Amino acid sequence: MVRPALEKALNDIRDSGVEIVESNIEDVVEEELDEGVMYSAVLELEIRTDFRKFVRIAMIYSPTSIHVLESKVVLEKKEFLEILGDVSNIMRKLMKEFDLMLKVLPVTKKRKIDEEKEYIPLTIFCNVKGEEEKIREQAELIFADSRAYINKMKIREAENESFIIGIEGYFPDVESIFETTAKMTPIAFATEIEEIELSMRDVQVVGMNLSSFTSELATKKLSMSF
Repeated sequence: MVRPALEKALNDIRDSGVEIVESNIEDVVEEELDEGVMYSAVLELEIRTDFRKFVRIAMIYSPTSIHVLESKVVLEKKEFLEILGDVSNIMRKLMKEFDLMLKVLPVTKKRKIDEEKEYIPLTIFCNVKGEEEKIREQAELIFADSRAYINKMKIREAENESFIIGIEGYFPDVESIFETTAKMTPIAFATEIEEIELSMRDVQVVGMNLSSFTSELATKKLSMSF
C-alpha cells in the first residue's frame, strides 16, 4: 500500500499544474517494531511551481525535507493575503476534522519591540469561541510565541456565542506571519504593505514550518487512534 500511495501523491501533484522536473520513489523498507511491522518509502521530487502552489503542497503532503534551489518571490498585496487565506482555511479544516489544536509553548520572557527594526504591519480578524479573557490571553501567547507584537486588540461579541477578535500586529519577518496565521486561522486580513518580498531562505523556512504544523496535527490524530 505504501508505493501506490506515493504514486498517487505524485500524480495528484502533477495534475495540480506543478511541473515535475524529476521524481523518484525509493524501495519500500520493512521495519520490525514492538507494535508490529512498519513499511515506509520515500518520494523525492524536484519541481517548478509558483509560491501559492508550493505552500499548498507543503501543507497537504507534509514533506519531511524541503530544499529550495533558487527563489526570490515578490507578491503583491492581494496575492499575499490570498495565500494567507489558503493557509488559514487548510489549518481550520484540519483542526475541525481532527478536533485538535497546535501546541503553543509558554513564553517566559516578555519581548520588547526593537525600535530600529522595520516590522511588517498586518491586521488579522478571527472568529473564536470561549471566555473573552482566555481568548485575549491565548492571542497574546500565540503572538509572543511567533515573535510578533500586538499593537491593538479589539474583541466584540458575535453570533452563536462566539467573538470576533481584531488584532493589529507587527511582525519581524514573513516566517512569523505564516506561523501566526497557521495557529490562529484568521477569517480576514488587512495590511498597508503593497508588496512583500520573500528570500530563498524565507520560502524554505515557511514551507518547512507549514509542513511541520500539518504533520503535527496528523501525528496527534494518528496517536489517538491507537
